[in-house]
Amino acid sequence: MSYCVNCGVELDASAKKCVLCDTPVYNPKQQNEDAPTPYSDRVVLPPKVRRRFSAFLFSVILLLPNIVCLLIDLLVSKENGLYWAHFVNTASLMLWILFVLPFLFQKARTFVLILVDSLAILGYVYFFYHLFATREWFWSMALPLVVVLGVFACVTVEVFERKKPDWPVQAAVICFQIAVYAAVCAVALYLYFGTPLSLAIPVVIGACSLPVGGFFIYVKNSRRMRAWLSRRFFV
Repeated sequence: MSYCVNCGVELDASAKKCVLCDTPVYNPKQQNEDAPTPYSDRVVLPPKVRRRFSAFLFSVILLLPNIVCLLIDLLVSKENGLYWAHFVNTASLMLWILFVLPFLFQKARTFVLILVDSLAILGYVYFFYHLFATREWFWSMALPLVVVLGVFACVTVEVFERKKPDWPVQAAVICFQIAVYAAVCAVALYLYFGTPLSLAIPVVIGACSLPVGGFFIYVKNSRRMRAWLSRRFFV
């Protein structure tokens, strides 16, 4: 135990100077160089606080343009009879659910977030369906495509959490799913429009994604290529 020779305050074993009067401390018998300093210069926030602060910051960033758009809509657009702020409001709400809501969860609840994200996307698309309700495109095309995308996401998460494959396998699975989803989109367009089934779009997407998926499978089986990628891209 040591005390300041100037003001008499009790000092910590690792103190280099008095915390009250800044008098240098020199006591070789009690001073411990390895002991942690009692007062750190860094401000370290707990993980929960960091996540909540990030959610608050992003919420403010999304809220400010919405307030500006609402004011413009009420003050300027009202005279012309054109209201457009609801486009910004609905898009901001969807972005908030997609990117800010996960910060509010203390534990990762992947399936709950996928369900909420799917409902947010469907709600955003349904909003435009009500504005431009010329055809039944929401029920026959938008809804099935979003549901299939959500199912793909759930299956992918379940497989990755149980099998825990390496990153080349994960990348290959995602590439193959992109090709399959492109084919699903082509079938949905065929059923909606009733025109002859066109495979141009899925063929182009498959021609891009399938070779990439095959490359990642090759990376999984090639130690030399995997080591080179790890050195180059830190994966």
